[in-house]
Amino acid sequence: MRAADRKLVERNLDLIFEFEKYVLEHPEITEKIPRDAVVFMKVAGDQKFNRWSERQAKKQAKPGAPVVSITVKKWGPSIRALKGSHSSMPPLSRSSRGLMSFKSKNP
Repeated sequence: MRAADRKLVERNLDLIFEFEKYVLEHPEITEKIPRDAVVFMKVAGDQKFNRWSERQAKKQAKPGAPVVSITVKKWGPSIRALKGSHSSMPPLSRSSRGLMSFKSKNP
């Protein structure tokens, strides 16, 4: 795997991990995600990552399956520090309103 691809994968994993923690703290957001949807992460202002992430989601989606993008709008200090984390991304702020947006579309 190329170094540039590895950075995209690592960033995606960081985003997914933080999103999972966010969902545990705010389970009501799962009501916005259709059942059997393919969920992919986007970062406001990072078109290269966003295009890559959407391509990966479309490869995984079954025909007709809903595809949902989660756009991270803001990064900030985490309420819980990750011990031993080697993440290159700062954690999501749990206290910010408008932190993420959801968009559902068919592939």
